[in-house]
Amino acid sequence: MLVLFLIPFANAEDEPVFGTGSSSVGKDTTVDEEVNYDTIMDSIEVAEEERQTTGQIQEIDLTARTVIVSGFLYHLGPATDPYPLIVKVLGSEYGALELLKVGDHVQVLYIQAGLHRIGNDLIQIEESEEH
Repeated sequence: MLVLFLIPFANAEDEPVFGTGSSSVGKDTTVDEEVNYDTIMDSIEVAEEERQTTGQIQEIDLTARTVIVSGFLYHLGPATDPYPLIVKVLGSEYGALELLKVGDHVQVLYIQAGLHRIGNDLIQIEESEEH
């Protein structure tokens, strides 16, 4: 079974436009831009409360700056962001996204922006600390 999720965006007239980001069937029925950190952050109108979870890294995409932790996709901001991503490796107060790998257990501090999660902190933890 194929399940398709529609993601709302605003067009130039601030009217919601629903699309998958792939094709352009009609003028205002799809969006030709992909969902990324910048488009999500631009869509947030009010401050979001930070949330936290723990899990195992299943996938890291350094180019797209995304990470999948226990089945959830997190968008990560660029290093030049005014509030850059904080990464800490086990036993240190410092780290870098490039030092984490698939299989690592992490604590993620994030904000929920609609259907999307924006990762603020990735802290490597012992497997026994995961809930």
